Amino acid sequence: MASSWLDWMNAVLSPKVDEARTQEELAKARRLAGPPVLWLLGKTQSGKSSIIRGITGRSDIEIGEGWKACTRTSRIYDFPNEEEAILRFLDTRGIGEPFYDPAEDIAYAERQANGILVVMRACDPAQEIIKTVLAKVRRQKQTWPVVLVQTTLHEAYPRDTGHLRPYCFDASPLPEAVPTDLARALEYQRQDFAGLFDRRVAIDFTHEMDGYEPQLYGLDALWTALAGIVPAGFRDMLTAKPEIVSGLRDALFDTALPHILSYSLAAGAAAMVPAPVLNLSVVTVAQGKMLHSISSIYHRSIIQALTALAPALGVSFLARMLGRSVASGIPGVGTAVAGISTASATYALGCLVCWYFAKVARGDVPTKEQINRVYQAELARGLERFQEYFKSLAATRSETSEDTGDKPDAA
Repeated sequence: MASSWLDWMNAVLSPKVDEARTQEELAKARRLAGPPVLWLLGKTQSGKSSIIRGITGRSDIEIGEGWKACTRTSRIYDFPNEEEAILRFLDTRGIGEPFYDPAEDIAYAERQANGILVVMRACDPAQEIIKTVLAKVRRQKQTWPVVLVQTTLHEAYPRDTGHLRPYCFDASPLPEAVPTDLARALEYQRQDFAGLFDRRVAIDFTHEMDGYEPQLYGLDALWTALAGIVPAGFRDMLTAKPEIVSGLRDALFDTALPHILSYSLAAGAAAMVPAPVLNLSVVTVAQGKMLHSISSIYHRSIIQALTALAPALGVSFLARMLGRSVASGIPGVGTAVAGISTASATYALGCLVCWYFAKVARGDVPTKEQINRVYQAELARGLERFQEYFKSLAATRSETSEDTGDKPDAA
């Protein structure tokens, strides 16, 4: 088994495959597991940029970084980046700006998006133009989920007061502790937009200079709201927030997690293609790219990590990869099993490497038993995260194949 692990490590770190063909298949897998697009709809300075800062986990991010134009006046943001995106945010120019006709941007958003975040300052009651646009889109896209995001809560705080702790703006009715003016403003907007949104969330994302703690107030509530509007199956992958085993989560893990999720999705989608030799090469490339991303984030050697981890999980990990290859050749249920198994194993490997790097940074030397225990725990969490998503994906592919009379693409 030691030689098998060395073979796998060499395949991951220095894949000897047709690079062009493999990259093409990896891109195909990413398209198959395409991320949902959420449209940020709101007036200028409503807080849309602050939401991007909060989602990325970097309060100092320059909003221009990562954006790319998709029409003359709208932009799209790939999170965590274009290659590894698990979420995309479409930002149209502030509705209601002078000399701005939003028709082109609205038409583009209607073609691209999967849901809407309607963003407004809590103390700004003048939202008629936003309501008009939303009502029109809602009539045309009745299945689109909509979240009402109310921002800048502190504008209605009494002088010299801070955020309410714990967060309580998800309660209905709002508790008496919420300042009266703020409660009235929030309720007015909710009543004004009644019937036009499915979920609501109140947040206050500020800068350090503003003096409010925490700076990303309501971030967990926002993630919960997002989980409810992304396509079926994807929400489980995003929100099965793992109660990470002791020592796994650190500041760098939060940065690495989106990369782990992205490459796990790509590896799982590639594994669903019923061509074991080809999809194995695509899977190893996806895993290799994930490991290199983690290595760059932690500034540590991935070779050192894999050498240390291999003796503890060689049989378990490689057996799962072999089982995935066999399952990928079984139509329907088999392709779903292949996707779930491969995505979960890739996810567990990524989490394990992060845990290992965090332990080493503290001067610890993980034991074989600890390594295996962490891997098995993260594998179980991976199965929980991905099973609904890949079942849904396999069902969609099967329906498409039946409608067209074609078999799933095995190229």
